[in-house]
Amino acid sequence: MVVNMQRLPTLLLLVLVLAVSGAQSAGCPNKCYRQGACTRGVCSCYRGFAGPDCVFELEHEAPGRPPYTTLVEGQEAPNKMRIAVASAQILGSTFHDDLDVVIPGLTVARQLAAQKHHVTLIFNMHEQRDMELRKVWQATLMEEGIQLQIIYYTNHYYLPSNLAQSFETYAWLSDWVQAGNKPYDIVFFHDGHGLPYISALAKHQDIPVSGLRDTLLVMSSQLPLLWLTTKGGGPGLKNVDELEINFIEHESARLMDHVIASSPYFDKWMHDRNWKLPWTTFTLPQPLPLGDIARLQAARHGGARGPKAGAEG
Repeated sequence: MVVNMQRLPTLLLLVLVLAVSGAQSAGCPNKCYRQGACTRGVCSCYRGFAGPDCVFELEHEAPGRPPYTTLVEGQEAPNKMRIAVASAQILGSTFHDDLDVVIPGLTVARQLAAQKHHVTLIFNMHEQRDMELRKVWQATLMEEGIQLQIIYYTNHYYLPSNLAQSFETYAWLSDWVQAGNKPYDIVFFHDGHGLPYISALAKHQDIPVSGLRDTLLVMSSQLPLLWLTTKGGGPGLKNVDELEINFIEHESARLMDHVIASSPYFDKWMHDRNWKLPWTTFTLPQPLPLGDIARLQAARHGGARGPKAGAEG
């Protein structure tokens, strides 16, 4: 189905960005003591805090694996869910790379589709080009049970690209519901350095047109920008745009229903830097692309060569 993409007023973007859920806190007891996120008068306490107003400090215990990943690969899920996987093109990647590299959330989408969930893959591209190749991608992934939706941010040249992509992702999700479709059960944001930010604000501010009230928002944190610019070998945050990205990454994690860290190292890294994380913060490695799995299985059973990664796309 083709969605009628009626753009929301730019003023809505400014309201969302500037009203960083502080106004909502008045409806929660003791404003959650700034130790929880307030939504519709109820505190969702950050990890380490509990109680109706998040006043009690508790010791954190890992909650285990998220419920939608407990199945072995290929096994059907008992409850089929509508899941959107949102991701953004990595700067520097080209269309000659493996499709799993060009579309960072593809591996997760394939894993969910293999469990027979209804999967939509929302992919933010940097520029509108190679339309024929886009059609090939969409046809290929449709055969795997994945609906690929490609969006751009060219209408927001005055915004940093990460914030523009965050807004366009939210606008697509809102337009989808406004067009008469059922809301997604889960929206899984694959990294993206703040990609969930506008959607998370809209849900916590209970904006009627968002269609996100009963949707579970999940963020996978693979390589935070601050880590990339320090531990990753860079000089640290070096301009205003990077400071903004660092801020919306923190806020995205704070407002999520679930956060998934790629390893215990990154879970501890975020904790040590005082990231406000929900209790439902899980450690779950990034699944391997299908081509890599095939090569590992071949090596385990006698060293035969698996298919090249580029053959997937």
